[in-house]
Amino acid sequence: MSRKLFISLAMLFAMPLNVMADVLIMVPGYLSNGHTWRAHGITHSLVANGWTDGGNFVLGPKGPQLDVPAAASDKRFYTVELPSEAPLPLQAQYLNTYLDAIRVIHPDDDLILAGHSAGGVLARYVMVTRPSNNVDTLITIASPHSGSDAAEVGQAIANSPVSWFAPMFGANTINRSRGLYHDLGRPDGNNLLGWLNTRQHPQARYVSIVRSGDEWVDARSQDMNMVPALRGRSSARVTQGKHELHPADGVVLASVLAELSK
Repeated sequence: MSRKLFISLAMLFAMPLNVMADVLIMVPGYLSNGHTWRAHGITHSLVANGWTDGGNFVLGPKGPQLDVPAAASDKRFYTVELPSEAPLPLQAQYLNTYLDAIRVIHPDDDLILAGHSAGGVLARYVMVTRPSNNVDTLITIASPHSGSDAAEVGQAIANSPVSWFAPMFGANTINRSRGLYHDLGRPDGNNLLGWLNTRQHPQARYVSIVRSGDEWVDARSQDMNMVPALRGRSSARVTQGKHELHPADGVVLASVLAELSK
């Protein structure tokens, strides 16, 4: 991070930091954005449980920018904007940039990452590839840690002649997401999950929120205990519902965070 950016962030978000705080960064999933967490009522439950909305991070020409003024709080959450159709390593560059900015604001506080769907895998990838982020906790919701059949179908379509016609039907996301589909296929020796799931993971707390009834990701794939490198290290909470976020997730997330703070 440049000295100019460091000073700008420090001045913009200056606040008393003489007590330890919990900082939650919520990572969106495929075809979602930071405000998806607000639109589906997740943030409402967090605020009702004593968390402060720190705003949505966007990466602009001058670096990471927030859409609301900072407010002092010992429990603050942020959301982030990512190129959600891009391969995970590219998305990781964005997320790492946001984490750098957040560390300027919260140099000594505990960082908690919560990711929905592909966002949970992305958060785990960032923890493994840059352990210097010092993330204290990872919470994932309906994330395909052991791959997704839907991603493999998407990859097959993207690699077929059907993809030539996709733009004509407004489905060009299939072509833009080709690399991401490959990343999220069932782990093998040729894709990102095959590599990631055998890497050493940081000493952190891992929580899998497993969606029973998910039409896109098998429940076993959502459980980080199924990841060879994390077997036995994740607690799991089973919830009901489809794959997308819904207000009940906010209640569950607030409950998990309360338990972790004890």
